[in-house]
Amino acid sequence: VSGSHHDPRSDAGWIINLVTFLKGLVDKHSTVRVVGCGFGSQVLARACGGRLCQTEGGKARVGIEELRPTPAARLREDWAFALKHNGGRAEMPFRVFTADICQVESLPAGAEVLATSQSSGGAG
Repeated sequence: VSGSHHDPRSDAGWIINLVTFLKGLVDKHSTVRVVGCGFGSQVLARACGGRLCQTEGGKARVGIEELRPTPAARLREDWAFALKHNGGRAEMPFRVFTADICQVESLPAGAEVLATSQSSGGAG
């Protein structure tokens, strides 16, 4: 699930539909892996019972952030695959563009953080 400039805490119809769809997907198809980035991780956390909060200082974060893989990420088969096929560069921190107005405050049960940034506070 990718990004959006919309607030994942909104009760807009399309966001409620997305939350409902994601919850159903996770609940009914436990073998399907779902990954979210930015808005996607936030709306996925909401769908699965996590809590969202305003970004620190109440202002949007816009810019380039450095993401660092967590130890849990490095133990995954798909991470080993990425390393093998990316010349080992997947171990290095990587940079992404970010534009967030909220963040995941608490993870849903069973969620796993695969990367963190300075502004994520460790929640991913």
